[in-house]
Amino acid sequence: MPLWVYGSRVYLEPAGLLVTLAALFCYVKAPPEYARRFWLACTSLLAAASFFTKYSFGIFVLGGLGLSEVLGWLVMRHRPDIRCLCLFGPCVVLLLLWFVNPDKLSGFLVYTRAVTAQPPDEANG
Repeated sequence: MPLWVYGSRVYLEPAGLLVTLAALFCYVKAPPEYARRFWLACTSLLAAASFFTKYSFGIFVLGGLGLSEVLGWLVMRHRPDIRCLCLFGPCVVLLLLWFVNPDKLSGFLVYTRAVTAQPPDEANG
């Protein structure tokens, strides 16, 4: 592959960071006490956008949201309600539509595999 293909991936970092910060901002604006569905739906859509920008951003955002919600449910000792549906519903629908394409699914599976060990360079020993 040409060098510019690998160099162009650097341009995804600021966009991914912006979408991630926007998702976290929306999540902070929708605490469980004042559950406004608008902010929850925005969080969900921006979490999906972070996943579409770069898989690693989406995995961290969705993992953080999931962990935060589960810990909140354990502390408050109540079962998830409409908040869960508003927070994860749109994101799950978009991700399912994304992965219907077999090329996207195979690309994600390639991304999730561990990097294989490469032989050392002669210059590095």
